Amino acid sequence: MKKITYPIIFFGVLWILTGCHDDTLNNPLRDFEAPVIQLIDPDSTTLILSIGEQIEFSLEASDDLQLSFFRVFLSVQDPEGAELLPFTLLTERSLSERFERLSFTDVIDSFPSFSKLKYLFVVEDQRQASDSASVVITAVIEDPTSSPLYPVATYGLQTLWSGASDRFSAYNFTTQQGYLSTHNNPLELDIQELSTGSEFLAQLRSPNNERLDRDSIFVLLDSTKLNYAEADYEKIWGAYQSSTEQVDLTPRLKRGDLVIIRLTKAPSPQFALMQIGLVQDLSGSENDFIEFEYKVSSR
Repeated sequence: MKKITYPIIFFGVLWILTGCHDDTLNNPLRDFEAPVIQLIDPDSTTLILSIGEQIEFSLEASDDLQLSFFRVFLSVQDPEGAELLPFTLLTERSLSERFERLSFTDVIDSFPSFSKLKYLFVVEDQRQASDSASVVITAVIEDPTSSPLYPVATYGLQTLWSGASDRFSAYNFTTQQGYLSTHNNPLELDIQELSTGSEFLAQLRSPNNERLDRDSIFVLLDSTKLNYAEADYEKIWGAYQSSTEQVDLTPRLKRGDLVIIRLTKAPSPQFALMQIGLVQDLSGSENDFIEFEYKVSSR
C-alpha cells in the first residue's frame, strides 16, 4: 500500500487561498462550494467486525462542477491508541461526472484484537476542493475455543431511586450493594443518580471517576449496537472501544437504553453493562426511580 504524501486538508486550504477572488462579484453563477460525499451503506460510522471479514462501502458524491478523484485511505491504532498504520492510500479512481455512486470493498486485515481501523473516503473536484467521510471499525478475533478474558455474571432487576429521595440512589456493581445519597465513600459508588430537587433527572454520574482520572467512563448505546442477552466481555469491550461518545455524565436515561460503565482502566478494563427498564417519573421526586438489569465482568 502506498503512503500519503500530501495532507488532505491542503486541497481546501489551496482553494481558500486561490479560489476566492474578485470575479465572484462579476460572475454570480460561479459556485465555489466544495463537493459533498455521503455514506449510504453501512448505515453507521462505527462498526465491530471480525478479522478476515469482508466489508462493503457505498457512497454518493455530488458537485456543481465535474468531480475528478475518489480516494480511500486507511489508518490503524492498537487497543492502547498506538499507531500501527499511518494514513495509507488504498485506492484512487478518476471521476468525470457531477454525481457519482461510489463503492469500495475491503477485507479486515490481521491486527491485534480490538484495534481501530479508520477508513477515510475523499472526493475532489476540478478546482481541487474536497470533502470526506469516515468509518471506524473495531476489529476483533473470534475464536469459539477461547475463554473470555473475564467471565461475565448477569444480575436481575434492580432499582435506583432518585438522588433527592431517602432510598438507595447509588450502587456498586461488584458488591451488589446500594447506598444512600449521603454515603461519603466515593470509591464504593460506581453510579449515582443526580437529582437533588423536585425534577427527576434520571441521569447518572460516577463518584469514583476522580480515581479514574476523569477518563471517560460511560458509553450509551441501544439494542442495534449491542445485544444485551448475547453480550460477553469481548462484545462489551468492543462496543466501548468503538463508541465515538465516551462521557463521564449520562444524558437523561429512558427505557431500552444500554449503558456501559468502565469500572477499571486499561489495559484490561472491567465493565458493567446496564439495560434500562422502567423509568418512573411522578410529581416530585421522592417516588421516582430507574429499574435496570446488569452484567458485570469479574476479576
